[in-house]
Amino acid sequence: MFIHTMNSTELQVSKKHQQIVATAEELFLKHGLKRVSVEEICQKAGVSRMTFYRCFANKTVLMQHIWDRWIEDAYRKLDEVENMPIPFPEKLRLMQDYKLEMTAKMSTDFIEEVFRMDFYQTSAEAWKQRVMQFLTDAQKRGDIRPEVRPELILVLLNKLTELVNDDSVKHLYADYVELTREIWNFFYYGLINRNEE
Repeated sequence: MFIHTMNSTELQVSKKHQQIVATAEELFLKHGLKRVSVEEICQKAGVSRMTFYRCFANKTVLMQHIWDRWIEDAYRKLDEVENMPIPFPEKLRLMQDYKLEMTAKMSTDFIEEVFRMDFYQTSAEAWKQRVMQFLTDAQKRGDIRPEVRPELILVLLNKLTELVNDDSVKHLYADYVELTREIWNFFYYGLINRNEE
């Protein structure tokens, strides 16, 4: 069996790759993609433009790399939460907290730009399938009422995501985190005051 070990050049490229990714992630989250230039990423990461283009064809490819990593983390988190020996409402709360934590890191510009990108649409479809499996499994365990179709829940979740991007709603809230939190709470708890249940 052959085990490949990195030589010093490969380690240097890997380190620079990581610097580019970490720097771009920080800048993109704060300012969005349009405002951040390749030059700014290179300068802040301490790498040359040539090094950048050896690692990534452009900013969009770099953003897709970052996004794919986030999606992998989200799948791991969902699997972790799903396997916890806790009540289903607590699992939902943990997933909501995770989403809010991620959303809190993102500027409005970033969110609006990414939602329009092709790779977001592709990953959103795959995520919907995974969430559908999560809901179906929960229903089989008796965590979701049997008369509620998981497909309807998924459609409602998608409509709520559209609501987050609706300008007539966005302006009512200070930021996406506040809006997202209120939408999730409404979805889970409805209109009735929980103290009166």
